[in-house]
Amino acid sequence: MFVKNHGKTYQQIFDELKEEMIQAAPEYPEIKRQQSKDPHLLVDDPVDIHTGKLATAFETGDAYDVEIASKRVH
Repeated sequence: MFVKNHGKTYQQIFDELKEEMIQAAPEYPEIKRQQSKDPHLLVDDPVDIHTGKLATAFETGDAYDVEIASKRVH
């Protein structure tokens, strides 16, 4: 394979690529939110509840199965 250097510098290639990415980027509307006076945030993520996990109290000290996982999420 033979590759020719067309005389472009790294900076020129970078600038061209950056410009193409700017032109292709979608525009999103600005979201205006009210200022919160409470500095706390709770993120509840129930996706990692291990619904397929089975643990007996004998093995782990606490029983865990699909029903227990579902009850904890609800």
